[in-house]
Parts: sequence; structure tokens; C-alpha cells
Amino acid sequence: MALYAEVAVEAARGIARETYTYRVPEGIDLVPGHRVTVPFGRRNTYGFVVSLGTDDPGVDTKPIAGAGEEPLLLPHQVELARLVADHYWVPLIECIRAMLPPRVRGTGLAGSQASTRQRRHTRLLELATGPAPPAEPVTLTAEQDAALEVIGANPVTLLHGVIASGKTEVYLAAAEQAIAEGLRVLLLVPEISLTPQLVQRVRARLDAPVAVLHTQLTELERAQQWWRTRRGEAGVVLGSRSAVFAPIPRLGLICLDEEGSGAYKQDRTPRYEAGWVARRLASVTGARLVMGSATPSVATYNEAVKGGVALATMAWRVRGRDAEVELVDMRDESAEGNRQPLSRTLVQAVTKALEAEQQTILYLNRRGLATYVMCRDCGRSVQCLGCSVSLVQHAEIAGLVCHYCGYARTMPSVCDQCGSRNIRGLGMGTQRLEGMVKRLWPTARVLRLDSDIARGPDSYFRVWETFSERRADILVGTQLVTRGLDLPAVTCVGVVDADLPLHFPDYRSAENTFALVAQVAGRAGRDGRPSRVIVQTSNPEHYSLRCSAAGDYTGFYEAELPARKAFVFPPYAELAVLTRTDRDDGRAAASARDAAEAIATGLLQEGVEGIRVMGPSPAFIHRLRGEYRWQVTLKGDGLERRACRARETGPLLAGHGLGQRQAARDRGVGVVGRHRPGRHDAWFEQDRPQPRHEPDGDAGRRRSVRRDRHPGADDRKRRRGKGDSPGRGLQKGNGLGSAGDGRLDALPAAADPDPGVPRLRRDRQPGRDDPVSLDRLGLLEVGFSHPAGRIVPVVRPILTFEHPALREKAKKVTRVDVSIQRLLDDLTETMLDAPGAGLAANQIGVPLRVCVVKGDDKQIWGLVNPELVKKEGAQVGYEGCLSYPGWVGEVERAETVVVKGRNRHGKEIRVKSTGFTARAFQHELDHLDGILFTDRLTSLDTLRRVEELIGEDKEEAVAAASG
Repeated sequence: MALYAEVAVEAARGIARETYTYRVPEGIDLVPGHRVTVPFGRRNTYGFVVSLGTDDPGVDTKPIAGAGEEPLLLPHQVELARLVADHYWVPLIECIRAMLPPRVRGTGLAGSQASTRQRRHTRLLELATGPAPPAEPVTLTAEQDAALEVIGANPVTLLHGVIASGKTEVYLAAAEQAIAEGLRVLLLVPEISLTPQLVQRVRARLDAPVAVLHTQLTELERAQQWWRTRRGEAGVVLGSRSAVFAPIPRLGLICLDEEGSGAYKQDRTPRYEAGWVARRLASVTGARLVMGSATPSVATYNEAVKGGVALATMAWRVRGRDAEVELVDMRDESAEGNRQPLSRTLVQAVTKALEAEQQTILYLNRRGLATYVMCRDCGRSVQCLGCSVSLVQHAEIAGLVCHYCGYARTMPSVCDQCGSRNIRGLGMGTQRLEGMVKRLWPTARVLRLDSDIARGPDSYFRVWETFSERRADILVGTQLVTRGLDLPAVTCVGVVDADLPLHFPDYRSAENTFALVAQVAGRAGRDGRPSRVIVQTSNPEHYSLRCSAAGDYTGFYEAELPARKAFVFPPYAELAVLTRTDRDDGRAAASARDAAEAIATGLLQEGVEGIRVMGPSPAFIHRLRGEYRWQVTLKGDGLERRACRARETGPLLAGHGLGQRQAARDRGVGVVGRHRPGRHDAWFEQDRPQPRHEPDGDAGRRRSVRRDRHPGADDRKRRRGKGDSPGRGLQKGNGLGSAGDGRLDALPAAADPDPGVPRLRRDRQPGRDDPVSLDRLGLLEVGFSHPAGRIVPVVRPILTFEHPALREKAKKVTRVDVSIQRLLDDLTETMLDAPGAGLAANQIGVPLRVCVVKGDDKQIWGLVNPELVKKEGAQVGYEGCLSYPGWVGEVERAETVVVKGRNRHGKEIRVKSTGFTARAFQHELDHLDGILFTDRLTSLDTLRRVEELIGEDKEEAVAAASG
């Protein structure tokens, strides 16, 4: 009897079909989770078997071409992928991709087989695999013992314990029991920076190997840790939200620390909330789930109060004492003449702590030097070119940065709007606060901890280690200082501006305010010494601040719930937000309006009541990364149930844009269900896919291209004769390079150029003839004639990132003539002089769709009106830019691309490239569309100065910086 397999196909990403049916040939043994090679269209691609059956599909089916030796996905992972795809309205293949590291996904090979690249181990991995420090014996308190009993008796438990009540010890005790039964444990933390400390505690306490999984490991390290997990070599898997998809056989316990943290929300494709996924993972594996927090989300706590999940409460600290919390009304400070950001009460408390040789933490959840730069005459602030937000002033780059897209520019000396010089940075970030602290207490040792400093778990660990060893007196930081820091010497904590989260336009603003203040206040009083927490606010009467000062979560919950009920917010309703994006504001608004009308009409036609359609309205950040965003909000009961039915049958929501995956650019992405904290109130989102936050790989590597002349070049030049077009300067070929090995022609040496003219590369000196006026189009202003009668290319100035011309979309070339040929020559000369791997015409101030790219095969391609016609696969690695000198960042690009365009003779050509060359082509095509590589960063945190990197990272960055 024939056997058929349903396969989720990689090449079908962005297509509405979930799976394709293939025939299983005899001799191939498959189970769900196998990686297979299948024919798709005119080529073979890979996919993953999600089910097997003997039912004849009734149509001709193609056979599976090949399969891996062992399934990559465990059976429960296949089931989990289906649940996530149905719940969040994402393609099944996207959920499967999220479960596999890049090096495993595309090859199916083990870490040792996937690459011959030299292994690089971070300190974190050394902690995970090296000898464990001796553990001190632990005796659980009565509250901890009671909580452990509740966890053992229930499938899902909310562990609600005050800060320092010993929740981590309960996790470890439960893990110890699971390991003793031959089961494995998954520990999830909200922030990657928290993993080093927890790894130490786990290894010291548990007799089991530990694997660490998160997205800041390199591709090789992730693959190695993934395979350790998949083969059952790790008894404990520890990681951030992405570790919820780890392949853990015989999973017995899942611990979700800080359940209420918004960091568990993934806001890029595939969008998911790790808490929801952990619940489904526990369901399909039979593992127990423990969700612990001192400040759980209101929705989860409400569920526990109503009996939906078990509740274990720990009301007392294991050690230490509660700090004295004081709310300081900054309105009174201002009325009494103190206009400084630090109140007199806080200054006195810090001074007293320093005199007692104790430590202080100052919390301000704003990075940078000044939060915005404003003209004091016209009132305009300096805005990001691609986002509707003000740029933030940063001291380390002496310029302004957008915290959303990474756009940066120099600090303006005059207002762009009115020309006034009365322009200054206003507002305060952690950099300015750090400077103020150093001036107030010049003898104090001050550290800063924010994402500009802690670009990875290792750098976070170094700061934490320095402060915990009392080699610093004051720690200034953002929310990174609110969790995980166990510092007995801290007796003073200052919350500089507690009103920031309270004023954010989010129905959870009070919940977030309570959680942040309570968490940062919990850093004090750890060893029993008298401690003070000073909370500065202009709204001390607000219940979230009063309850957080009193450490009263129950009081906050009881005050917050009526407001949620009155305005019909979760847990009293479900929310869905449809986001439409477009580079044209009118089109985005019209699309959102059409979707809202269609959904409302569908609800009316089907007689659905209790669901309200609101909007469209502009998103809170109306323009983001160059695209305008409009939102439609759905509120009511039964959204999850109706969305799952719509996904299966196609009516109602699916027929009106929410479930349609139209193309790779506008794949339907959604989240349906009980709303949980996250960066967005986004349950349904229709947005272009965002770059995945994955570590760097080999994408940044390139091979050098020799620029010396090759044998026979002079002979070939002589044979071309006088009929050649002046200014061609390079040999014939599909691109700019020669038809042979692609090296450039060499020109005879001549005298140095006159001062004041564009600079030439040293082996391309101009002749003594007068400059020649170039083409009637005015593309190039200056050229030089060679004594042999040929135009010598010149090195032209490269515009830097702040120049507005780089944000303009280049115009199409209508005819390829001598002026375009000379432009190609000048681009090549300028690129090689830099040196670089590519250059677009608008980088030298010419707004035409012309670019040059230097390939790995020593070929130099020059293309007119280039277009990207095909792309496959993915690569993530360092990327830089000649217009952004000295900086690199991680960017995801397609692994293989096909680009078409016209060469210097006007003939249409197609260029297929992979690896670094493919990256270079995509980079230059972005330039022609007014897009910089900083717009494509996987995360702003990956933007680095090349000189800051070391070792192999620096080698890759130096190669990438020439992009």
C-alpha cells in the first residue's frame, strides 16, 4: 500500500498552502519530523514531514527525493508547531524554522559536521560545560516546601512570591525531583542577560549537564547546544523565549521565571508569546509548568484566583528585610526651587550610603545622553528620517540615533527647519544621569548598565561581577537592573522617574509601573541591613505607585481589575489588532479602512454579536522603518475560537485580509487568544516580515580581489584599437571585469594630478591633458584624458549616512551611453580605492539606478537598472557600508539571489550569486531604493564599532565594513 507524506516546504514560505502531499518511495523510512528533499516546481528544495498516511490524495504526486538519517523534530514538536501556527496565524513552515537553528535547518547535520569553522566558546558556554563550583546545602522554608507540594500535585502552577522569597530555589528543588525521575527540565528567563547567573546556580545545585540556548550565541554554538539537547545529553536546558522550542526528549518540568515580563513576547515573524507556547508544550508533553513572579500579569493572577491554574503563594523573604520605600513628590521639589532631576531626599540617601560604604542603584528607563534635541526658537525636534520619533543624543558616537531603526546622524549645529543655532539636547537618559552622578559624588566609582553597555550576556555578566565584588559604588541603569541582581551591599535604590511607564498609551501601563517599581525596589534590603528606596514621581496618589511602595500586589490587583472591567480589557475580553503597513500613508490608511469595513460586514452577515471593530487609526509610532502603520482593533469574546474556525474554513476573518498570506512581503501574521503583556497589543498583525534575531555566521566573509594588472592586459588593450569607446577603461565581460579572471586593466603610470581635482587611485594617475567636460546629462563633472586618448576614471567622494541624498530613491536610466559607462568606471575606481565590495551611484551623489559589485570570484559586476528577480534561503552576518564608515551590524539577507539588469553595453544580463556576493548585491539594491543597512539590522544592539570587536569577530567585521 502506498504511503503519502504531508510536507511543510521551505520554498513555499509566503504561499497560503500549509503543506504539500508527496509519495514516499520504497526503502525510505519516515516519521513526522524528518527533514526531506522534495521536488518543488522546477527544482528541489527541503521540507519537513508533518504527517503520514495511506489515503490516496486522488491526484498525481511526486516522490520524495531523499531524507535525513534521523528526524530533526520530535513528535511533540510537530504537534506544537501546528498549535502555534493555528493560534497565531503564521505559516507552519515558519513555526518549524523557529525550532531549528540556521545551521541545522538547512543541512540537518550535527554541529561537528555542519562546518569546519574553528569553534569559538563564550564565557557563558564555559560556565555551562566547565567544572561546577561547590554548592552550599539548602534547606527549604515551610513556604517553599508547601509551594513544592502544590507544584507536584498540579499540571500548571502560578508561583506568586514576594521578591527574595526564594522562587529560584523552588524551581531548582522541583527540577531536582524531575531529574531524579529520569526527566529533563526547561528553565526560561525573560532576558538573555540573566542566563550567566542562573547557569552558575543550576550547575552548583543540580547533578545534570546544562545546555544554554538563546539568540546571542553564534550559529555554530547554537547548533552545538541544540544537538546536545536533541540527543538527550543535557538534563537541564536554560534560555530565553526562543528556548521554548528546544528539542527536549522526556520533558518533565517547565519553569517560566518572571511570568509577567513583556520580554516573552516575540514581535517578529513568527510572532508568539512564550508563556502561551509553554502552556501548550506542557500540554502535549505532559510536563508540569511553573510560572513564577513577584508581579504576575493581571490576567494570569485572575485565572489563578478563579481556579483556572493552581496558586502557590510565598509572602515572606527568605533572608533580608523589606526596604523602607518613600514616594517623593517632584512637584513639591520644583515648588521649593529644586529643578534638578534628583530630589534632595535622594541625594541625601545616596550620600549616606556612600559614607557607610554601601552601594546604590539608580534606575532610569531611558538610554542615551538626551532623549531629544530641539530648536528653542521654532520648537522643532530632530526627527528620524524613517520613523516618526525624535532622535536620541548619544555621547559615545557624538551624534543622534533612532532607537527603532538604527538611523544615525551627527549632532546638528543649526536647526534644519529655521536655521537657528539655538539648538540643544533636552531630557535625560542614563548617560546624562551617569555624568551628573560623577559630578555630585566625584570620588564615587560609577558604573552604567543599559543595552548600549550590555550588548550580550557576557558584557552584562562583567558589569554585574564588578558591582557584586564591590569594585563600584553606584550603578546607573535601565530595566536591566530591575531583575536578577542579588547584591547584599545595596542599601539605597533610587527610581529617578517612576511616571515614564505610567504615561505610556497602553491599558497595561499601571501594571507595568507597579512591576517595574516593585522589582527595582526589591534590589535593596537583601542582607537585612536597613535600606531605603526613593521613588520620584509627580503622581504619588496613583494606586500603582502606592501599592508598589507598600509591596501590596493584592491591593494593586483589586484596584486594577475594576478599570479593566469598565473598559472591557483583558481578562474580560480578547483583543486583536490588525496592522497595515505601506511606504505610502494613504495606501496604508485605505487598506486598513477596507479591512475594517470588510470585517464589520462579515460579522454582520454571519450574525456575530459581542465583537467590536474599532478604527482604523494611526499606530502609536505612526511611521516605522520607512513604512506608515494603521491599525484596526477587534475587541470581544470568542476571537480565538472564531479565528481558528476561519483559518480552517476561510470565511469571516480569513476572507477579509486577516488570514491571507498574500506574498512574502505581506504574509499574514497573527496572534489570537488571551492577551498577554508584550511590546505590542498585537494579536492579529499583517506586517512585512521582520529580520530574525539570530547570531552572525559566515556571511561577513569575503575574499580579497587583486588590483594589479594581469599578464597580457597591455596586449589586449593595443588590439582594441582606436574604435573603442573612450572611457571604457575595463575589459569586456558580463560585468565590469575581464572575461578571463575578472581583474582590472592596468593603465600606464603618469604624473601626479593637479591639486584640487578628484583623487585617483595611485596606480591610475591622470595624464597631463586638460580635464574633459563629460556628458550632456551632467552625471559626472570632471574626467581626465589619458595620453593614449582614453578617459581615466576618477575617485569620487562618498556621501556619509547623514546626507539626505542617500534616502532618495534613484531614478531609472533611460539609455546606456558613454556617460553611463564613465559613471560605471568612476564607481569601480571609487569602490576599489575605499576599498569596498560594492557602491551605488547615489552614494557619490548621482541619483541613477547604477551600481557596481565585487564578487567572491574576483568578478566585478556593473549593472544599470538592476532588479532582484529571485532569492532563496537566508544568511545572517555582519554588514557594513562605505557611507557608514567604521560601523557594522548584523543583517539578515537571502543566501542566493538572481539579479537582472543591463551591462555597460546596454545588453540585459542576469547574475546569480550566493554568500557574500549575494549580500553585496542586496546591499547595493537597497541603496538605490534609499535604504541603509541600519534599516535592516536584526537588532540595534548589534550595531558595533569595528575597533570594539576582537578576534574572529573583528576579522569578519573588517571584511563586512567594506560593503
